[in-house]
Amino acid sequence: MARKQVVALGIIFGGLILASRLPLAPGQLFSFDDVNLAYAMGEFDPRLSMPQPPGYPLFVLESRILSWLRFKRPESNLLALALLSSTAAVVGLAWFGNRLLGSDAGLCGAWLLLFHHSLWYSGLTSALRPHLAVVSVVVAAACWRAWQGERRWLYGSAVALGLGAGIRPELGPLLLPLWAVGAWRATRSWRPPCQSAWASP
Repeated sequence: MARKQVVALGIIFGGLILASRLPLAPGQLFSFDDVNLAYAMGEFDPRLSMPQPPGYPLFVLESRILSWLRFKRPESNLLALALLSSTAAVVGLAWFGNRLLGSDAGLCGAWLLLFHHSLWYSGLTSALRPHLAVVSVVVAAACWRAWQGERRWLYGSAVALGLGAGIRPELGPLLLPLWAVGAWRATRSWRPPCQSAWASP
């Protein structure tokens, strides 16, 4: 999938997510988790549930970056993060699925994810949860590239896993087996160990 196609998909899927989620978005913070995350925009202290432990440090950094970009209200800040992460998950799945399975398999999966009730509901009520899909797709794509023999992606997959764990800490142990298998395969050669004894020199 070419870069222009990825950008076009980002515009199309982003527009659809915006049009289908924005009219249903709650006008206030939806849960106590959202309230704790809103407190963390001003002061980061998981000991005082700002936000709740384990703290989600990189997610808080994302929200503060958006705050610097004029998304001052916690409601609009968290909603923007939810919409952006939902779009990233759908576009990432389209790109990765097409590369992994060929044809338009990833695009079909992206359309299914776009209207899946779990992504839809979490995109309206929890800006944290769509990040589960984003990080999973990014780590899986990086590990697959490492598995294909592109050893530089061994480091890329480690960085993706580390950043993902900084956003949602439970993703670290959850995706570690996938990363370990990809890292193990990246260190092995695809070449046969030796030639047959009667092969010509």
